[in-house]
Amino acid sequence: MRDSGGQGRGRGNAVAAGVLRNVRILIVEDLEHIRHGLERLLRRAGASTEAAGTVDDACLALAERVFDLVLLDLNLRGESGIEVARIARDLSSPPIVLVLTGDPKYLDIEQLEGLGTRVIMKMNVGRELVGMVRSVLDESRAATLPPASRARTRAKGSVRKARVIAPPNEKESIFLQRLEGGTLSTEVVAVEILGRGRDNVGNSSVVQKFVSRLREKLRDLGEDELVVECVYGGGYRSSRIGAIRWTS
Repeated sequence: MRDSGGQGRGRGNAVAAGVLRNVRILIVEDLEHIRHGLERLLRRAGASTEAAGTVDDACLALAERVFDLVLLDLNLRGESGIEVARIARDLSSPPIVLVLTGDPKYLDIEQLEGLGTRVIMKMNVGRELVGMVRSVLDESRAATLPPASRARTRAKGSVRKARVIAPPNEKESIFLQRLEGGTLSTEVVAVEILGRGRDNVGNSSVVQKFVSRLREKLRDLGEDELVVECVYGGGYRSSRIGAIRWTS
């Protein structure tokens, strides 16, 4: 296991610097390159991280130290990470547990629901991870506030961030309709939906921003069950999740 302070800095992550300051995160992942990548990303955002590659190391860390959040891979060198989630749930100050998965088809939905975990697709773990973690922590904190405090928080937020929630525009609607037919590549979205040239530099970035704005809009509209997922190779697909909430 390795304990790392949140002092790292990296080009391209300046916006996220300090977003997770004072947040303590345990990363449970047996693949070293993924584990180190997650550590670097989260440290750049200000988090303090500790990494474990086995169930035993993760359980030991949870027994000895307090964490705000656990990033958990369920498949750990032949072991199941479910035991880590159980131990985390039973702590006097249980951390939030985010499960990392490459394929949701093999998840035991009822079991994960019972353990109070949330799920992140591994293919979506990248720059968006910091925002996901911050959002989940803020949501958890708000849920623990007394009703009066929650009301004041909502009232303050509505004054500072009041905005009109608009339905999907024409391009967003076309994008969602075409996703129902299967996977769309980044190039198809850029050229056929956003009207950009095939050789335009920055197409990938433009598409990512387009999809990110659409995800925010869907959340604002209460469409929590409709998820736009990234797929390997640079594309997108959609799915509807009912039994478990997906963070994306």
